[in-house]
Amino acid sequence: MKTVFKVQNLRCHGCAKTISNRLKRIHGVLGVQVTPEADEISITHNNNSTLNAAIYKLSKMGYPLETATNSFGKKANALVSCAKGRSSGLVDMLYHVQKQKQGV
Repeated sequence: MKTVFKVQNLRCHGCAKTISNRLKRIHGVLGVQVTPEADEISITHNNNSTLNAAIYKLSKMGYPLETATNSFGKKANALVSCAKGRSSGLVDMLYHVQKQKQGV
């Protein structure tokens, strides 16, 4: 099954990277596509319980559904998730640059 929905607090590709990585860890999630420009997430999943787990995880990360309450805590969590997504990309890039310098 494929479900597409809108979430709140989705700002950039750092957010998208974190969301994608975290949701793919849920058993039964077969695919994730995040479109920050549209505040949209598409999840391919096995069943409704997998979808509910993904929605719960999104809310805990700070990305509640468009129709849900968006508290200050959720907004703060989204900023942290965004920063993690951005910094992990930077860490990966620095790692590969260092390896290239070492000739590995």
